[in-house]
Amino acid sequence: MKFLTSVLCAALSFTLPLSAQGKVWVVDALNLVGTDFTDIQPAVDAAADGDVILVRGRLGKEYGGAIIAARTLTIAGDLDTSTPFPVQINPVTGPIWIQNLAVDQRVTLRGLVIRDAVPVAPAFQSNLTVTGSMGDVFVEDISMTRGASIFLGQPAPPALNVATTSKLTLVHSSGFGSRGAEGAMGGQGGLIFSSSVILHHVLLRGGDGSPVSEPQPGVIIQAQPGGEGLRIVGSKVIAIGSTISGGDGGRGIEDAAMNCYPSADGGTGAHVTFSAINPASLIELDSTIKGGRGGGAPGINCPAGADGDDLFLGGAYTVLPASAPEFSSNSPVREGEDLDLLFRASAGDFAFLSVGVLNGPEFNPVAFDGLLHIVQPTLFRFMGTVPASGNFLRQFTVNELGHGVEAMNVDLQGIFFTPATTGLRLTAANPSSVLLLDESF
Repeated sequence: MKFLTSVLCAALSFTLPLSAQGKVWVVDALNLVGTDFTDIQPAVDAAADGDVILVRGRLGKEYGGAIIAARTLTIAGDLDTSTPFPVQINPVTGPIWIQNLAVDQRVTLRGLVIRDAVPVAPAFQSNLTVTGSMGDVFVEDISMTRGASIFLGQPAPPALNVATTSKLTLVHSSGFGSRGAEGAMGGQGGLIFSSSVILHHVLLRGGDGSPVSEPQPGVIIQAQPGGEGLRIVGSKVIAIGSTISGGDGGRGIEDAAMNCYPSADGGTGAHVTFSAINPASLIELDSTIKGGRGGGAPGINCPAGADGDDLFLGGAYTVLPASAPEFSSNSPVREGEDLDLLFRASAGDFAFLSVGVLNGPEFNPVAFDGLLHIVQPTLFRFMGTVPASGNFLRQFTVNELGHGVEAMNVDLQGIFFTPATTGLRLTAANPSSVLLLDESF
Protein backbone atom coordinates (compact mmCIF):
# COMPACT_ATOMS: atom_id res chain seq x y z
CA MET A 1 0.00 0.00 0.00
CA LYS A 2 1.39 3.38 -1.03
CA PHE A 3 1.17 6.72 0.71
CA LEU A 4 2.52 10.16 -0.21
CA THR A 5 6.00 10.11 -1.64
CA SER A 6 9.06 11.58 0.03
CA VAL A 7 8.47 14.10 2.81
CA LEU A 8 4.86 13.26 3.65
CA CYS A 9 4.96 9.47 3.63
CA ALA A 10 6.19 9.05 7.18
CA ALA A 11 3.80 11.68 8.46
CA LEU A 12 0.74 10.13 6.88
CA SER A 13 1.52 6.65 8.14
CA PHE A 14 1.63 8.15 11.63
CA THR A 15 -1.37 10.48 11.36
CA LEU A 16 -3.71 8.38 9.23
CA PRO A 17 -6.06 7.41 12.10
CA LEU A 18 -6.43 11.11 12.99
CA SER A 19 -6.53 12.58 9.47
CA ALA A 20 -8.58 10.11 7.43
CA GLN A 21 -11.99 11.53 6.60
CA GLY A 22 -15.38 9.92 6.13
CA LYS A 23 -17.48 9.98 3.00
CA VAL A 24 -16.97 12.60 0.29
CA TRP A 25 -20.17 14.30 -0.89
CA VAL A 26 -19.95 16.06 -4.27
CA VAL A 27 -21.96 19.24 -4.81
CA ASP A 28 -22.25 20.24 -8.46
CA ALA A 29 -24.65 22.84 -9.85
CA LEU A 30 -24.48 21.16 -13.28
CA ASN A 31 -25.41 17.75 -11.82
CA LEU A 32 -22.71 16.00 -13.83
CA VAL A 33 -21.69 12.37 -13.31
CA GLY A 34 -20.74 11.67 -9.71
CA THR A 35 -22.88 14.47 -8.24
CA ASP A 36 -24.62 13.83 -4.92
CA PHE A 37 -26.33 17.21 -4.51
CA THR A 38 -26.75 20.40 -6.52
CA ASP A 39 -26.59 22.70 -3.48
CA ILE A 40 -24.59 22.85 -0.26
CA GLN A 41 -27.20 22.75 2.51
CA PRO A 42 -28.66 19.33 1.51
CA ALA A 43 -25.11 17.95 1.52
CA VAL A 44 -24.49 19.37 5.00
CA ASP A 45 -27.76 17.85 6.22
CA ALA A 46 -26.79 14.43 4.84
CA ALA A 47 -23.17 14.47 6.02
CA ALA A 48 -22.06 12.58 9.11
CA ASP A 49 -19.46 13.78 11.57
CA GLY A 50 -16.06 13.86 9.83
CA ASP A 51 -17.34 13.89 6.24
CA VAL A 52 -16.05 16.05 3.38
CA ILE A 53 -18.20 18.20 1.08
CA LEU A 54 -16.52 18.95 -2.25
CA VAL A 55 -18.13 21.95 -3.98
CA ARG A 56 -17.37 22.32 -7.68
CA GLY A 57 -17.01 25.79 -9.12
CA ARG A 58 -19.20 26.38 -12.16
CA LEU A 59 -18.97 29.44 -14.37
CA GLY A 60 -22.16 31.49 -14.05
CA LYS A 61 -23.57 29.26 -11.29
CA GLU A 62 -23.93 30.15 -7.61
CA TYR A 63 -24.79 28.03 -4.60
CA GLY A 64 -26.99 28.92 -1.68
CA GLY A 65 -25.54 29.25 1.80
CA ALA A 66 -25.43 26.73 4.62
CA ILE A 67 -25.73 26.35 8.38
CA ILE A 68 -23.20 23.97 9.96
CA ALA A 69 -23.94 23.04 13.56
CA ALA A 70 -22.23 20.82 16.14
CA ARG A 71 -20.16 18.57 13.91
CA THR A 72 -16.73 18.04 12.36
CA LEU A 73 -16.91 18.83 8.66
CA THR A 74 -14.74 19.95 5.75
CA ILE A 75 -16.17 22.05 2.93
CA ALA A 76 -13.68 22.53 0.10
CA GLY A 77 -14.07 24.34 -3.19
CA ASP A 78 -12.96 22.68 -6.42
CA LEU A 79 -12.11 24.70 -9.54
CA ASP A 80 -14.41 24.58 -12.57
CA THR A 81 -13.34 21.85 -15.03
CA SER A 82 -16.61 21.60 -16.99
CA THR A 83 -15.31 23.29 -20.16
CA PRO A 84 -12.46 22.44 -22.55
CA PHE A 85 -10.71 25.56 -21.29
CA PRO A 86 -11.46 25.63 -17.56
CA VAL A 87 -12.12 28.98 -15.95
CA GLN A 88 -10.06 28.91 -12.77
CA ILE A 89 -12.62 30.19 -10.27
CA ASN A 90 -13.57 29.03 -6.83
CA PRO A 91 -17.22 28.15 -6.17
CA VAL A 92 -19.47 31.11 -5.35
CA THR A 93 -21.79 30.54 -2.40
CA GLY A 94 -24.27 32.38 -0.25
CA PRO A 95 -23.66 33.05 3.47
CA ILE A 96 -22.26 30.31 5.70
CA TRP A 97 -23.03 30.06 9.42
CA ILE A 98 -20.96 27.82 11.73
CA GLN A 99 -22.32 27.34 15.24
CA ASN A 100 -22.17 25.35 18.45
CA LEU A 101 -19.03 23.26 17.85
CA ALA A 102 -17.98 21.12 20.80
CA VAL A 103 -14.42 21.32 22.05
CA ASP A 104 -13.39 18.21 20.04
CA GLN A 105 -15.04 19.30 16.79
CA ARG A 106 -13.52 21.16 13.85
CA VAL A 107 -14.89 22.81 10.72
CA THR A 108 -12.54 23.54 7.82
CA LEU A 109 -13.52 25.84 4.95
CA ARG A 110 -11.26 26.30 1.97
CA GLY A 111 -11.47 27.71 -1.54
CA LEU A 112 -14.85 29.49 -1.56
CA VAL A 113 -16.13 32.90 -2.64
CA ILE A 114 -18.86 33.84 -0.15
CA ARG A 115 -21.21 36.57 -1.27
CA ASP A 116 -24.59 37.79 -0.13
CA ALA A 117 -27.39 35.24 -0.23
CA VAL A 118 -28.43 33.86 -3.58
CA PRO A 119 -30.38 35.47 -5.16
CA VAL A 120 -31.40 38.12 -2.57
CA ALA A 121 -29.39 39.19 0.48
CA PRO A 122 -31.15 39.20 3.88
CA ALA A 123 -30.35 42.50 5.55
CA PHE A 124 -29.04 40.82 8.71
CA GLN A 125 -26.80 38.17 7.15
CA SER A 126 -22.99 38.33 7.16
CA ASN A 127 -21.01 36.38 4.57
CA LEU A 128 -19.41 34.19 7.25
CA THR A 129 -20.80 33.91 10.77
CA VAL A 130 -19.18 31.84 13.53
CA THR A 131 -20.98 31.70 16.87
CA GLY A 132 -21.01 29.77 20.12
CA SER A 133 -18.19 27.38 19.23
CA MET A 134 -15.69 25.75 21.58
CA GLY A 135 -13.96 23.74 18.85
CA ASP A 136 -11.62 24.82 16.03
CA VAL A 137 -12.72 26.70 12.94
CA PHE A 138 -10.06 26.85 10.21
CA VAL A 139 -10.72 29.08 7.20
CA GLU A 140 -8.32 29.28 4.24
CA ASP A 141 -8.50 30.91 0.81
CA ILE A 142 -11.95 32.38 1.44
CA SER A 143 -13.22 35.62 -0.11
CA MET A 144 -16.09 37.40 1.69
CA THR A 145 -17.81 40.30 -0.06
CA ARG A 146 -20.96 42.12 1.01
CA GLY A 147 -23.07 43.90 -1.57
CA ALA A 148 -24.67 47.33 -1.31
CA SER A 149 -26.62 48.49 1.74
CA ILE A 150 -29.50 50.98 1.63
CA PHE A 151 -30.31 51.41 5.35
CA LEU A 152 -30.17 55.11 6.15
CA GLY A 153 -27.52 55.94 8.73
CA GLN A 154 -27.14 52.30 9.82
CA PRO A 155 -24.20 50.02 9.08
CA ALA A 156 -24.99 46.70 7.45
CA PRO A 157 -23.79 43.46 9.08
CA PRO A 158 -20.06 42.85 8.54
CA ALA A 159 -18.57 40.48 6.01
CA LEU A 160 -17.09 38.43 8.90
CA ASN A 161 -19.08 38.10 12.12
CA VAL A 162 -17.60 36.12 15.04
CA ALA A 163 -19.10 35.80 18.53
CA THR A 164 -18.32 33.65 21.61
CA THR A 165 -15.93 31.43 19.70
CA SER A 166 -12.84 29.86 21.27
CA LYS A 167 -10.63 29.54 18.22
CA LEU A 168 -10.96 30.81 14.67
CA THR A 169 -7.98 30.85 12.32
CA LEU A 170 -8.17 32.72 9.01
CA VAL A 171 -5.45 32.22 6.39
CA HIS A 172 -5.07 33.94 3.01
CA SER A 173 -8.62 35.26 3.14
CA SER A 174 -10.38 38.60 2.67
CA GLY A 175 -13.51 40.35 3.88
CA PHE A 176 -15.06 43.50 2.37
CA GLY A 177 -17.83 45.39 4.11
CA SER A 178 -20.98 46.51 2.32
CA ARG A 179 -20.91 49.54 0.08
CA GLY A 180 -23.27 52.25 1.24
CA ALA A 181 -26.01 53.38 -1.14
CA GLU A 182 -28.86 55.90 -0.81
CA GLY A 183 -27.64 57.35 2.46
CA ALA A 184 -26.14 54.21 4.02
CA MET A 185 -22.86 53.99 5.91
CA GLY A 186 -20.17 51.64 4.74
CA GLY A 187 -20.31 48.24 6.45
CA GLN A 188 -17.61 46.68 8.64
CA GLY A 189 -15.08 44.29 7.20
CA GLY A 190 -15.20 42.23 10.39
CA LEU A 191 -16.73 42.17 13.88
CA ILE A 192 -15.24 39.94 16.60
CA PHE A 193 -17.07 39.67 19.93
CA SER A 194 -15.88 37.68 22.98
CA SER A 195 -13.72 35.39 20.86
CA SER A 196 -10.15 34.39 20.06
CA VAL A 197 -9.06 34.87 16.44
CA ILE A 198 -5.77 34.59 14.53
CA LEU A 199 -5.43 36.34 11.17
CA HIS A 200 -2.65 35.15 8.85
CA HIS A 201 -2.18 37.25 5.69
CA VAL A 202 -5.78 38.43 5.77
CA LEU A 203 -7.30 41.57 4.23
CA LEU A 204 -10.27 43.18 6.01
CA ARG A 205 -11.69 46.42 4.63
CA GLY A 206 -14.69 48.49 5.55
CA GLY A 207 -17.13 49.42 2.83
CA ASP A 208 -17.27 52.89 1.33
CA GLY A 209 -19.98 55.26 2.53
CA SER A 210 -22.62 56.49 0.10
CA PRO A 211 -22.08 59.82 -1.66
CA VAL A 212 -24.62 62.64 -1.56
CA SER A 213 -27.69 61.50 -3.48
CA GLU A 214 -31.01 62.90 -4.63
CA PRO A 215 -33.42 59.94 -4.84
CA GLN A 216 -36.23 62.28 -5.84
CA PRO A 217 -36.31 65.96 -6.82
CA GLY A 218 -35.65 68.26 -3.89
CA VAL A 219 -34.72 65.43 -1.48
CA ILE A 220 -31.01 65.48 -0.67
CA ILE A 221 -29.44 62.65 1.32
CA GLN A 222 -26.11 63.53 2.92
CA ALA A 223 -22.90 61.61 2.29
CA GLN A 224 -22.13 58.87 4.81
CA PRO A 225 -18.87 57.70 6.44
CA GLY A 226 -16.86 54.66 5.49
CA GLY A 227 -17.11 51.47 7.51
CA GLU A 228 -14.59 50.13 10.02
CA GLY A 229 -12.08 47.59 8.82
CA LEU A 230 -12.40 45.55 12.01
CA ARG A 231 -14.12 46.01 15.36
CA ILE A 232 -12.78 43.94 18.26
CA VAL A 233 -15.07 43.77 21.31
CA GLY A 234 -13.92 41.86 24.39
CA SER A 235 -11.76 39.59 22.23
CA LYS A 236 -8.16 38.57 21.64
CA VAL A 237 -7.05 39.03 18.03
CA ILE A 238 -3.62 38.33 16.57
CA ALA A 239 -2.95 39.83 13.12
CA ILE A 240 0.08 38.41 11.29
CA GLY A 241 1.09 39.80 7.88
CA SER A 242 -2.41 41.24 7.50
CA THR A 243 -4.00 44.47 6.28
CA ILE A 244 -6.93 46.10 8.07
CA SER A 245 -8.34 49.30 6.62
CA GLY A 246 -11.41 51.49 6.91
CA GLY A 247 -13.68 52.30 4.01
CA ASP A 248 -13.66 55.66 2.25
CA GLY A 249 -16.15 58.37 3.10
CA GLY A 250 -18.82 59.33 0.58
CA ARG A 251 -18.26 62.38 -1.58
CA GLY A 252 -20.37 65.52 -1.15
CA ILE A 253 -21.48 68.04 -3.73
CA GLU A 254 -21.46 71.79 -4.21
CA ASP A 255 -24.40 72.82 -6.37
CA ALA A 256 -24.67 75.69 -8.82
CA ALA A 257 -25.93 77.98 -6.05
CA MET A 258 -22.75 77.22 -4.04
CA ASN A 259 -24.71 75.23 -1.48
CA CYS A 260 -22.41 72.75 0.26
CA TYR A 261 -23.42 69.18 0.99
CA PRO A 262 -20.19 68.04 2.66
CA SER A 263 -18.19 64.90 2.10
CA ALA A 264 -18.12 62.26 4.84
CA ASP A 265 -15.21 60.93 6.89
CA GLY A 266 -13.31 57.74 6.24
CA GLY A 267 -13.83 54.72 8.48
CA THR A 268 -11.56 53.63 11.33
CA GLY A 269 -9.04 50.92 10.51
CA ALA A 270 -9.31 48.86 13.71
CA HIS A 271 -11.59 49.67 16.66
CA VAL A 272 -10.56 47.83 19.84
CA THR A 273 -12.84 48.03 22.88
CA PHE A 274 -13.75 46.02 25.96
CA SER A 275 -17.10 44.31 26.45
CA ALA A 276 -19.16 44.28 29.65
CA ILE A 277 -17.21 41.25 30.94
CA ASN A 278 -14.03 40.90 28.85
CA PRO A 279 -11.04 43.11 28.00
CA ALA A 280 -9.91 43.40 24.40
CA SER A 281 -6.50 43.09 22.80
CA LEU A 282 -4.95 43.33 19.36
CA ILE A 283 -1.50 41.88 18.81
CA GLU A 284 0.07 42.84 15.51
CA LEU A 285 3.03 41.34 13.71
CA ASP A 286 4.15 42.78 10.36
CA SER A 287 0.65 44.09 9.61
CA THR A 288 -0.85 47.32 8.28
CA ILE A 289 -3.73 49.11 10.01
CA LYS A 290 -5.04 52.20 8.26
CA GLY A 291 -8.09 54.45 8.32
CA GLY A 292 -10.14 55.06 5.21
CA ARG A 293 -9.86 58.23 3.17
CA GLY A 294 -12.32 61.04 3.65
CA GLY A 295 -14.50 62.00 0.73
CA GLY A 296 -12.76 64.53 -1.47
CA ALA A 297 -13.55 68.25 -1.51
CA PRO A 298 -16.51 68.66 -3.90
CA GLY A 299 -16.03 72.38 -4.50
CA ILE A 300 -14.28 75.61 -3.65
CA ASN A 301 -16.37 76.28 -0.53
CA CYS A 302 -17.06 72.67 0.41
CA PRO A 303 -14.31 70.84 2.35
CA ALA A 304 -13.17 67.26 2.11
CA GLY A 305 -14.10 64.70 4.73
CA ALA A 306 -11.48 63.73 7.30
CA ASP A 307 -9.44 60.56 6.94
CA GLY A 308 -10.43 57.86 9.41
CA ASP A 309 -8.30 56.99 12.43
CA ASP A 310 -5.90 54.12 11.90
CA LEU A 311 -6.68 52.75 15.36
CA PHE A 312 -9.32 53.53 17.96
CA LEU A 313 -8.05 51.99 21.15
CA GLY A 314 -10.12 51.00 24.17
CA GLY A 315 -8.02 47.94 24.99
CA ALA A 316 -4.48 46.58 24.74
CA TYR A 317 -2.43 46.96 21.57
CA THR A 318 0.94 45.27 21.06
CA VAL A 319 3.29 45.45 18.08
CA LEU A 320 5.72 42.53 17.82
CA PRO A 321 9.11 43.29 16.20
CA ALA A 322 9.40 40.56 13.58
CA SER A 323 8.61 39.81 9.95
CA ALA A 324 5.85 37.42 8.91
CA PRO A 325 7.03 34.73 6.48
CA GLU A 326 4.39 33.06 4.35
CA PHE A 327 3.50 29.51 3.37
CA SER A 328 0.90 28.29 0.89
CA SER A 329 -0.28 25.04 -0.65
CA ASN A 330 -2.74 23.95 -3.30
CA SER A 331 -5.90 22.04 -2.43
CA PRO A 332 -7.63 19.77 -3.16
CA VAL A 333 -4.99 17.43 -4.57
CA ARG A 334 -5.92 14.06 -6.07
CA GLU A 335 -3.90 10.89 -6.35
CA GLY A 336 -1.41 11.32 -9.19
CA GLU A 337 -1.38 15.12 -8.93
CA ASP A 338 1.34 17.37 -7.49
CA LEU A 339 1.15 18.93 -4.06
CA ASP A 340 2.75 22.39 -4.39
CA LEU A 341 4.39 23.90 -1.31
CA LEU A 342 5.47 27.54 -1.60
CA PHE A 343 7.68 29.10 1.08
CA ARG A 344 8.18 32.90 1.17
CA ALA A 345 10.87 34.28 3.49
CA SER A 346 14.20 36.08 3.53
CA ALA A 347 16.94 34.86 1.22
CA GLY A 348 19.22 32.42 3.01
CA ASP A 349 16.61 31.19 5.48
CA PHE A 350 16.41 27.44 6.00
CA ALA A 351 12.90 26.21 5.15
CA PHE A 352 11.31 23.34 7.03
CA LEU A 353 7.90 21.69 6.75
CA SER A 354 5.89 20.86 9.83
CA VAL A 355 3.23 18.19 9.21
CA GLY A 356 0.30 17.45 11.47
CA VAL A 357 0.10 20.82 13.21
CA LEU A 358 -3.57 20.96 14.19
CA ASN A 359 -3.25 23.75 16.76
CA GLY A 360 -0.23 25.91 15.98
CA PRO A 361 1.27 28.39 15.67
CA GLU A 362 1.11 29.86 19.14
CA PHE A 363 3.34 32.24 21.04
CA ASN A 364 3.50 34.08 24.31
CA PRO A 365 3.58 37.84 23.63
CA VAL A 366 4.95 38.63 27.08
CA ALA A 367 8.05 36.53 26.49
CA PHE A 368 8.30 37.35 22.79
CA ASP A 369 11.88 37.64 21.56
CA GLY A 370 11.41 37.14 17.84
CA LEU A 371 10.69 33.44 18.12
CA LEU A 372 7.33 31.83 17.48
CA HIS A 373 7.02 28.76 19.69
CA ILE A 374 5.37 25.92 17.82
CA VAL A 375 3.30 23.13 19.32
CA GLN A 376 4.95 19.76 18.80
CA PRO A 377 4.37 18.58 15.23
CA THR A 378 4.08 15.02 13.95
CA LEU A 379 6.91 15.52 11.46
CA PHE A 380 9.49 18.26 11.04
CA ARG A 381 11.49 17.97 7.79
CA PHE A 382 14.11 20.18 6.08
CA MET A 383 13.02 21.44 2.63
CA GLY A 384 15.93 23.61 1.48
CA THR A 385 17.34 27.13 1.52
CA VAL A 386 15.32 30.15 0.38
CA PRO A 387 16.94 31.67 -2.76
CA ALA A 388 17.52 35.35 -3.53
CA SER A 389 14.00 35.75 -4.93
CA GLY A 390 12.52 34.98 -1.50
CA ASN A 391 10.26 32.30 -3.02
CA PHE A 392 10.99 28.61 -2.63
CA LEU A 393 8.74 25.97 -4.28
CA ARG A 394 8.74 22.23 -3.59
CA GLN A 395 6.47 19.70 -5.29
CA PHE A 396 5.52 16.18 -4.27
CA THR A 397 3.34 13.71 -6.14
CA VAL A 398 0.42 12.25 -4.24
CA ASN A 399 0.28 8.48 -4.62
CA GLU A 400 -2.43 6.09 -3.45
CA LEU A 401 -4.02 7.20 -0.17
CA GLY A 402 -4.83 3.69 0.94
CA HIS A 403 -7.53 1.09 0.47
CA GLY A 404 -10.96 2.50 1.22
CA VAL A 405 -9.69 6.02 1.96
CA GLU A 406 -11.62 8.61 -0.09
CA ALA A 407 -10.13 11.74 1.46
CA MET A 408 -7.63 12.95 4.00
CA ASN A 409 -6.94 16.32 5.62
CA VAL A 410 -3.26 17.09 6.22
CA ASP A 411 -2.29 20.16 8.25
CA LEU A 412 0.99 21.76 7.24
CA GLN A 413 3.05 24.73 8.34
CA GLY A 414 6.18 26.40 7.04
CA ILE A 415 9.01 26.90 9.55
CA PHE A 416 12.10 29.02 8.94
CA PHE A 417 15.51 29.23 10.61
CA THR A 418 17.42 32.45 9.99
CA PRO A 419 21.22 32.32 10.40
CA ALA A 420 22.40 34.84 12.98
CA THR A 421 25.61 35.65 14.82
CA THR A 422 24.08 34.21 17.99
CA GLY A 423 22.92 31.02 16.27
CA LEU A 424 19.59 30.44 14.53
CA ARG A 425 16.29 32.25 14.93
CA LEU A 426 13.09 30.25 14.51
CA THR A 427 10.07 31.84 12.80
CA ALA A 428 6.78 30.15 12.00
CA ALA A 429 4.74 30.94 8.91
CA ASN A 430 1.01 30.40 8.69
CA PRO A 431 -0.56 26.94 8.82
CA SER A 432 -2.32 25.45 5.80
CA SER A 433 -4.83 22.61 5.48
CA VAL A 434 -4.65 20.38 2.41
CA LEU A 435 -7.43 18.05 1.32
CA LEU A 436 -6.12 14.94 -0.43
CA LEU A 437 -8.64 13.05 -2.57
CA ASP A 438 -8.97 9.71 -4.26
CA GLU A 439 -8.52 10.03 -8.03
CA SER A 440 -12.17 9.11 -8.62
CA PHE A 441 -13.40 12.53 -7.46
